[in-house]
Amino acid sequence: MSAYTLRAWLKDDDSVHKRIHLLKTHTFKDLHHTLMKAFELGIMRAVCFYVCTPKWKKRQKIAFSNPDKEKGVITMSEAVFGDFIKGERGYIRYEGKNGAEWFINIEVVAVKKPSSSKRYPDWEDTSGQSLKHLNKRAPVLIEDDLEEPHVEEPEEEEEEGEDNFGKDFDELEVEDTDTREDSDEEKEEI
Repeated sequence: MSAYTLRAWLKDDDSVHKRIHLLKTHTFKDLHHTLMKAFELGIMRAVCFYVCTPKWKKRQKIAFSNPDKEKGVITMSEAVFGDFIKGERGYIRYEGKNGAEWFINIEVVAVKKPSSSKRYPDWEDTSGQSLKHLNKRAPVLIEDDLEEPHVEEPEEEEEEGEDNFGKDFDELEVEDTDTREDSDEEKEEI
């Protein structure tokens, strides 16, 4: 059994990168879910992997699904990682569209015996920001097999005398304490 260590980085900004750990028996769907969590991309299906040459020339397409039965395309749930990456080096491009196109390059940096103290697949936050901003450009497609649904916490009501520093003006509730009658001129202005 082999464990892969991958370096994944945003194609146009290599300062944003993560270290991914997975076993050779994991599928590309496992890698997809791990990348979504690591880069905080949200959940989407408009993604695919390409197994590439060292110069990033695309060879094999691995898609989330293949409803049109495109010739030569394998689905992520069928594609076992160890069947596509042989030896100590491997190059993969992860592409997605969620309003805007984005590309993540993935390189195998180490192949070792799995650690009994490590959980697989997993990732480390090594550098850079998340890519959450890509989620706001288009609606997110929800997958059928989500592990945990997103639950928003209800807003707490503000207690009397609470500090309002840092709140937007529009968020503040202000009581109208002006009890005087408006003059005829002021009523006309309104």
